Amino acid sequence: MFRKYHYLNDILYRRHVECYIAYIQDEAVGFLAMIHFVHSRVKNIWMIHRLVVLPDFQGVGIGKHLMTSIAERYRVRGLRIRIVTSNPALLISLSVDQKWRLKDMGRKSQHGGLKSEGGSSRRFTTAWEYYPD
Repeated sequence: MFRKYHYLNDILYRRHVECYIAYIQDEAVGFLAMIHFVHSRVKNIWMIHRLVVLPDFQGVGIGKHLMTSIAERYRVRGLRIRIVTSNPALLISLSVDQKWRLKDMGRKSQHGGLKSEGGSSRRFTTAWEYYPD
């Protein structure tokens, strides 16, 4: 239902994924997938892996509300929540929200070098972390 509306692809990461659906009345309008971020030193980071809102419902804050609600649920469990995005509307929304802090920006690979092909190499990406307090 949501796969054709995500700008990257319709493949969810193969590791353990936790999925959530946003409803308005009885209609599914948004989708969010969370994955555990594997890190050599930090064990409690989860990433928002996919965030999709159906076109007829975009622009009214459903995606932001969904990701913040889920981030709060994870934070209560002592987990850190991050998202990497290049979506212009989401960047603006996150930049004015004191609960989300910019951690990194640019066209970098996972290993810190500049990307030259594939993935997000052609998009300017930003990484954000949820800090409710």
